[in-house]
Amino acid sequence: MGLNKKFLFFSILFACNMEHNIEHNNNLQKNNFNNTKVENFKEFLKNFSQDSAFQKKRVISPIRILTFDESGLVDKKIVKINYISFNSKTWGGEVITRIDYVSKDSANVILEVIDTGIHIEYIFIQINNEWYLKEIRDYSD
Repeated sequence: MGLNKKFLFFSILFACNMEHNIEHNNNLQKNNFNNTKVENFKEFLKNFSQDSAFQKKRVISPIRILTFDESGLVDKKIVKINYISFNSKTWGGEVITRIDYVSKDSANVILEVIDTGIHIEYIFIQINNEWYLKEIRDYSD
């Protein structure tokens, strides 16, 4: 093979390889962009509140539960919790919920039941752009 033919062969090979690399990098950028979509907290909370299967997937286990009694703070970890409801029928009174956005990757949902002394804070954090329940703090009377 003459010098001109070798040069032409390697030029074509190099050009094809460059085109493949550019296409591959574009696909990676598209995939990374799609994977970095941040989950909207309010939409997450709606799914979390209504879908028990979804809820089970989005609770960090073991979950930390903080309660307070006459002796002080009780700190325990529980491997499995039952379904968490924000529904008034479940709590036996009028439920008020409030969302406190602590930071871009942390939010607290405060649940209070009118005239019952129930006050519970659900601590959510964002991991890999998805929201998870990390901790429950029960300040109820």
